Amino acid sequence: MKRLSTTLFLSVGIFYGCSFGPKNLDPFMVDIAEFKINNEILKDGDYVEILGSSGNLTLDHEIEFYNLVVVRSIETGDTVNVLVTTFYEANLNNPKTRFMSNSSFAGKLIENISNLEDLTAENLNTLKPKSYKKVFYDSEYIQVDVREYPAITGTLGAFTIKGNTEETGI
Repeated sequence: MKRLSTTLFLSVGIFYGCSFGPKNLDPFMVDIAEFKINNEILKDGDYVEILGSSGNLTLDHEIEFYNLVVVRSIETGDTVNVLVTTFYEANLNNPKTRFMSNSSFAGKLIENISNLEDLTAENLNTLKPKSYKKVFYDSEYIQVDVREYPAITGTLGAFTIKGNTEETGI
């Protein structure tokens, strides 16, 4: 009986310890001013290797902040903080990916992909990059202070880029 009550007590404790909604991210938010933004550190299509990213995000979270992903440029070897404006799940089994600036036309389009049905030919040219005041910096996943590295806003993924994106508008 004692074993059953102990098991029941532990089960109830674990059950109540699990959250039913997304984890509260407020303790992990830092001000954007803590990062040195350098929009020239990477170019559209540059290959990068993922070194780490803030975790604990789920698709249930409403992303109204930058998500921190630490990368190494394949070309220069520089460590860079990419501040991503969309949900991003790093694949550390295949850490090589490509960077796309959120100020480029393609980057703005990727950021607004969830609003695709609202996009028209008229408002495509007026898309603005998303901008936030907070960065999700989860020290449980990124245990080294990476704020000393330059940061850039954008997105990461497997993009096929043909031609000059500024000339073609893509």
